[in-house]
This record gives sequence, C-alpha cells and structure tokens, in this order.
Amino acid sequence: MGDAGGAMLVGRERELATLRERLADALDGQGRVVLIGGEAGIGKTALAEAICREAAERGAIVLVGRCYDLTETPPYGPWVEAFARYPSRENLPPLPGALATRGTVGALATRGTVGAVASQEALFRQVLDFFTALGATRPVVLLLDDLHWADPGSLDLLRFLARNLAMLPVLLIATYRSDELTRHHPLYQMLPLLVREAGAQRLDLHTLHDGSVR
Repeated sequence: MGDAGGAMLVGRERELATLRERLADALDGQGRVVLIGGEAGIGKTALAEAICREAAERGAIVLVGRCYDLTETPPYGPWVEAFARYPSRENLPPLPGALATRGTVGALATRGTVGAVASQEALFRQVLDFFTALGATRPVVLLLDDLHWADPGSLDLLRFLARNLAMLPVLLIATYRSDELTRHHPLYQMLPLLVREAGAQRLDLHTLHDGSVR
C-alpha cells in the first residue's frame, strides 16, 4: 500500500535536491513531471511526501491519490482519491464535474467512481481545465502513489495531463515499484513515453550505502 511516510530521510539528499529544483520550476510556472521508481520499501513515498510537505509550506495546494492492490483499486481510483482531498474554499475553482459528483455513468462504466461524462476525452479535458483554473490561483503538487497498481484509464489520464503541463504551475509526481513492472506492464511501456512527450524526469532509488543505513 505504499512505503511508510513521515520518517526522516537519510541518504536521499541528491534526489531531494532534484525534487526541490522541480518544485521551484513549478512555483515559477513551469510544469514538471517526476517519476520515482524503486523496489518495495525503499523510500519512494517518504521522499515524495517530504517534497509535498515543503510545497504546502510554500503555499502550494497538495493533492495525493494512492493506488492499492489491483483487486482494491477501482477505475480512476488514484484520481478520485486525490480530488476527494481537494479543499473546499470559495476562492478556488470547482472540481471537474465528473469527479465532483460520482455515481453511475453511461458511456464510462466505472463502477460509480466517476460521474456522468460523454467520453474519456471529455473527462480528460475536464481534468486539464480544472488544473488550468487551479494553477491560475495557486501552484499545485499532485502525487500519484504506487502506480504499478493503477488501472489503464488512470495511466492514460496521467499521460494526457503530463503532456499539457508545460505552461502550468504544477508538479506531478508519480511513484511505482520497479520490481513489479514486466515488459508487458502498461506503466513499463508508458514510462519512456512520459519522458519523451512530457520531459518527465526519472529518479530510480537504489539501496542505501552502509553509512546511510547506520
């Protein structure tokens, strides 16, 4: 269900420095995508949550959506969870309609995780319009955690949004277990596309050296 968060980070100074640079870019209006991979328990979530805390302290809105075991993560599950944590304030734009009112749908049969929407393209456009409007008021950090358990629709939405972030003050962080990805896994095939199409930066976490472990 993700790596334990909230612990002190040791031995991840280089990766944290990179995330701080990407956060600075986003705060300056240049959208960025960072992909954090590594084996289970190596600290991906702790690292991502550390930069989320720093972003919140600097005035950014932080949205976090997690994937769980494939049998427990519904279609668009991480996006639904991220938007469920959206702060309701009068000065902030409303959520995308399909994600603000969840229920039975027609064209998109998603077990009630999203509301009525004509097509996947319409849903994706709603999400992009939302981040465009939200970015006009505050910088945003979106963390999608454990994407190796994500459904194909969630990954397609990630790819669509990532391609359109360049001019928005948004930092999109995705974590995944690299040891869970086979060559036939949808995320395995999408990672190079995100690098090529969205300029995503990959951070591959490795086992800490003995000094950091001590």
